[in-house]
Amino acid sequence: LRDATGFVLRVMPTGSKTWYVALDRNTLRKIGDANVMTFTAAVKERKRLQGRFAEGKKIESSRSACPTLEKFIDGKYRNHARANYKTAERGDQVADRILRALACDATILRKRLDKIAELDVQRWRRKRKDEVKSTTLKRDLGALRTALNCAIRPYGYIGNNPTEGVKVKVEDDKRVRFLSKDERKRLLA
Repeated sequence: LRDATGFVLRVMPTGSKTWYVALDRNTLRKIGDANVMTFTAAVKERKRLQGRFAEGKKIESSRSACPTLEKFIDGKYRNHARANYKTAERGDQVADRILRALACDATILRKRLDKIAELDVQRWRRKRKDEVKSTTLKRDLGALRTALNCAIRPYGYIGNNPTEGVKVKVEDDKRVRFLSKDERKRLLA
């Protein structure tokens, strides 16, 4: 159903109803679910979107809206991790670990997923390297790589993983350890 003002109610064969706004002849943007959103709220949102479109502002569809790295990790990736790790608590720990590791470079957290480049990841790696040992950095990079792989396959926010070309060289731990008396006895027995 469409009216002259560009207001559309799409009714699917399944019975679901969705409000849309026609911005021009070929562009529809979803306003919301008609079972949840009232008619008055939908009209108000239609007017707001048409006003922004008339001002020349780009109105992105909800499907193409790409979240920032922080929102993705704290939202969709956290839910994905909770569902796919052995326990939901472990999924939360992984998401929290990534956010803590990325906290040293707030600019990468605020970037949209599709705008993150390998250079941004290398900049983060250099900053993080000053804070932690190389083995921790390698573990953090692996966790970030896994999260960004999730942004590729299930969600389709990005086409390739910007962490692929980033490597971490792990330094050997050169500590000398001596056996205790008890360990020497067991070894020689």
